Amino acid sequence: MLPKKAPTSLLVSLADKVDNAEAILNDYRNIGDDLWDRFTSGRAATVWYYRELSEIFDAVLPGALARQLAVTVSHFPV
Repeated sequence: MLPKKAPTSLLVSLADKVDNAEAILNDYRNIGDDLWDRFTSGRAATVWYYRELSEIFDAVLPGALARQLAVTVSHFPV
């Protein structure tokens, strides 16, 4: 489970999720809804997943990087 990982592992995971979320948002802004065809789970589940991760990271590793993930994910379409 994510909250039980070592802080350094959490930081690496958080940085990876920020990078992925920013890439998703950038691609969404450039190609629109066709982006979601890349994800087997589709748009709703992918957005849900990143929002859930954002809440977890905010709780277990609060700070600038967690806020960056939250801001990025807040721009995902509903």
